[in-house]
Amino acid sequence: MARKLFSYNRFLGLDTVTSPSNMSERFLVDLSDAYIDFRGQIIKGPSISKLSGNTEKHYNIRHYGSGDLVRYILNGSNIDIKSNSVTQSTGFNSGTASITPISTVNFDQKQFAFMSGHNPFHFNGSAFTTVSGFGSTNFSSLGSYPKGGFAVNILNRLVVAGIPSRDTEIHVSEQDSFVNWRTNTSSGTTPNQTDGVIIDVKNQFTSRDTIQGLSVLEGDKLVIFGQNETLVFLADTNINLWEIARDFRVPIGIFGRNTAVNVGTDVFFCSRFGVHSLKRASSGLTLETVTFTREIQDLYQSLVDNVPTTGSFTEPHAVWDGEIGQYHVFFPQNTAGTNFTKLTFTYDPSAGRSGHLSFGNTIGHNGTCGSYFARPDTSSGVSALQMGTTSGYGDGQSLTQSNSMSVRTPLLSQGSPDTYKHYKRLIIRAVGTADFVVTIFDSENNQLQQTTVRPENDGFATTTGISGDSTRPIDLPIPHRSKSISVQLSCTATGTLKILDFALVVDTK
Repeated sequence: MARKLFSYNRFLGLDTVTSPSNMSERFLVDLSDAYIDFRGQIIKGPSISKLSGNTEKHYNIRHYGSGDLVRYILNGSNIDIKSNSVTQSTGFNSGTASITPISTVNFDQKQFAFMSGHNPFHFNGSAFTTVSGFGSTNFSSLGSYPKGGFAVNILNRLVVAGIPSRDTEIHVSEQDSFVNWRTNTSSGTTPNQTDGVIIDVKNQFTSRDTIQGLSVLEGDKLVIFGQNETLVFLADTNINLWEIARDFRVPIGIFGRNTAVNVGTDVFFCSRFGVHSLKRASSGLTLETVTFTREIQDLYQSLVDNVPTTGSFTEPHAVWDGEIGQYHVFFPQNTAGTNFTKLTFTYDPSAGRSGHLSFGNTIGHNGTCGSYFARPDTSSGVSALQMGTTSGYGDGQSLTQSNSMSVRTPLLSQGSPDTYKHYKRLIIRAVGTADFVVTIFDSENNQLQQTTVRPENDGFATTTGISGDSTRPIDLPIPHRSKSISVQLSCTATGTLKILDFALVVDTK
């Protein structure tokens, strides 16, 4: 028999559309509470370090600034609003257990919160104020402030949509004002450059569609998401120069108003069939969309199909973690709103020739929403990535809390899936402070072995292993006969862990 060494490295992430016996050996069949970095290394993911004693169910969460956090908390049929120092009980009262999602936006140094059919609130750092009745003089066609479901800030204007009975209209405020909206001009009169306006996009949609979300691309393009397609308006400081981008239409609608997130100059969002980006094409002449979820299409579809249609949580919510480069999507998975799955997309457009992208999936995660603010004032207790859960909130980048990391390879057959091999040793290069468990399965999914091992020190010094021996790298006997094996790496300890690569020593004919 010939003894050979087979190395496995530069992992790519989760693949759920291919059989474990046929997929590329650089993909993984399980990647939970872990991710693949741009070098192809397996990294134990951070956990949520919750504020002690807090068990509130968070509906939305948003940084107000570097040292303050505004939390929207589900309380029966009400939404309570809290900052670090102020509480607004019954901020939104739906009167029913089915509550519309909340959208937030910063404008005029205030954080606005919108729920469809309700008067919005804004927070100025010291008080929450409802804006009922604002704009009634210059907004006589509606008689009150627009009670939309989502809003964005573009070129010093507040744009609101998702208004009941006006679900194809966008309402644009006057420039530098959230009080004045539509100027009463006689028929045929051209509005002033700074006036507000109402734009109905129903004839821009190619089908009977409604507005489901808003976003801003490159600072001056208003993205209008429908259920079935997406429109882009070219905005201008002169309201008379606003126009639809007629040479660019996206036949993809949004699923979850709070999944539209700015990532650099791009916009990431979820549809009912994938995660997409809306971005400037490499030619620089037009825009383009990119779909990222081809390798996990069946998993993604099952997550969408299991989102409840009634109750408190009926849409996914997303946040972009700028420090690690991750787009987290929280999918509610039952009517009670207690079970969520976190889909994590790790993305680095500058890594390698075509960029780095990798998916992981954490089932049973109780995270519901998140907010990111670079370089916050940590003395106030507000970290860069804040996550709200069904039982509290806290730092979403903590390495001091344990999680349930689980990583599993497909069947590794060393190029001959139909012949038996004698496996001899598993050599793992791993660094960190958290012990982990190595489990070996054969081609019939029978567990052959389970061993706890200790990673190396992240430096030049040798490491004392579990047995007391100095081990560098980890060298594990695996005396098994099988056509192929699958390796599972799991960890529930606190601390860091990075799996650089591993190799199998095999006797073959």
